[in-house]
This record gives sequence, structure tokens and C-alpha cells, in this order.
Amino acid sequence: MKKLHLSIGLVAALSFAVETSAQTSIPAQEIKKHLNDSISTSDKIYGGRVLDHTQITLLYVGGVFPEQVFTILAKEPARSALKLKTLDDLKGRKVTVTGKVTEFGGKPQIVVTNPSQLKIE
Repeated sequence: MKKLHLSIGLVAALSFAVETSAQTSIPAQEIKKHLNDSISTSDKIYGGRVLDHTQITLLYVGGVFPEQVFTILAKEPARSALKLKTLDDLKGRKVTVTGKVTEFGGKPQIVVTNPSQLKIE
């Protein structure tokens, strides 16, 4: 039984790795053209907001809210992996994010749940 669980977990991990490695890389300024596509993009973090009551962290990328190019919505366990003392720790740093582009409030967003979807330099 343990081998079955291990095999299922390994297959799931490998399929996620294949999915994230096969992403199309685009410039952040073109993200609006890729709604519902799975992509990878990079730009600078300009700020964010921590919503403790919902356990969500928002990162505003490519501009200051409400003029950001897009928002990264980080849920657990990716949120905990950020290990932030304050959001100021991330301002001005480059982020590369991988995931499906959706829209909220007329702005593109990428919802991140897996720490491997985020790379902060």
C-alpha cells in the first residue's frame, strides 16, 4: 500500500514538473493577451498586501497598485514559503512566476499554490 501511495505521489510530482517546464515564457507587458493560458513571466515587485484573514498574499508586479501589470495571488503552501517579515522585503526584487493567467477586477492575475511556481531574485 505504501508503494502505491509513493507511486501516485511520484507520478503527480513528475506531471507537475513537466507542466511547469513546458510553460510559454512571455514578457509581463503581454500578459493580458494570454488569459486562460499557462505561462511563465518575470518583472519587478512594486508592493503587495497580506490578507491574514483569508491566508492570501497579493504581490503587485510591474507597477504600483492599482496600476500594476498583474497580481500574484499566493495561497498556502506557497505563501508560507515566501517567509516574509514584511512586504518591503520584496519591493524592487525580480520575480518569475509560472501558472495560469486569470482575471480579477479587470486585471490579470496568477494564482500560486506551489512554491515551485515562484522564483524571487
